Amino acid sequence: MAVWFRPEHVDLVLGLIACESSGDPHAYNDTPAANGMNAAGLLQHLDGYWPSRAKKAAGAGYRNAGDIWNPLDQLAVSAWLAYRTPQGFGHWECHREEAA
Repeated sequence: MAVWFRPEHVDLVLGLIACESSGDPHAYNDTPAANGMNAAGLLQHLDGYWPSRAKKAAGAGYRNAGDIWNPLDQLAVSAWLAYRTPQGFGHWECHREEAA
């Protein structure tokens, strides 16, 4: 995990994983979000956004194979989202609840 996340964020990411998927890389939320997408994987990425985000992350140096079920790919794309997009860690519901 420290490959992708700054040391000061490792505990935060572990908390997100526990909250989002209970650590299950095959977790799947079959209740669609308001936009009709389903959350999948270790950090519960929305499946409709995943292909383009995985590709953008890889292009920015966050190497991944684009496999939503691969925990390492989830970590790489999550780090890209956290550090390279305006929402940062706000992409995750669990983090918003913790920050409230």
